[in-house]
Amino acid sequence: MRFELAQEDQGEIRILTLSGAFEARAASELQKILAGIHTEGRRGVLLDLDRLDSITGDSLRVIVRAAARLKAAGGALVLCSPRIQVRKVLEAMDQILPQFDDRETAYDWLVGTIQRERVARLATRLLRRNGRMQAVIGIGRADVKRATLAARLLRDASGDG
Repeated sequence: MRFELAQEDQGEIRILTLSGAFEARAASELQKILAGIHTEGRRGVLLDLDRLDSITGDSLRVIVRAAARLKAAGGALVLCSPRIQVRKVLEAMDQILPQFDDRETAYDWLVGTIQRERVARLATRLLRRNGRMQAVIGIGRADVKRATLAARLLRDASGDG
């Protein structure tokens, strides 16, 4: 079956529905689309695999690289609804590529992840600013320790470990 890709935007999230056989030519097409998503102001990508018949290693590499780029930029990529033959290929990728059985659950996870990442980045910026302020106006060590602990907790909650 021929590869097809449908796109839909919901706020900061781009939903891509993949259909057919996801092979090398299709991987190149998806790579171009995913490369431009962050520059368009999107922070999350939901790949709906409900109509995807097969996936190759090249295709999987494109998805993993896009997930890494999005995460580094404070976003996330999530997969949903893979068919059984595609799910078998993706089984070993659970830790790298979050997967859900339905689109609604995947979308909710993606929104929450983006929000937690936004808060964690803000906490990190505040910590850096507090470190500079401590040197200038002498903020107490206990305040810095509390702020450092809060930032670590926020980072852990956002999944950055």
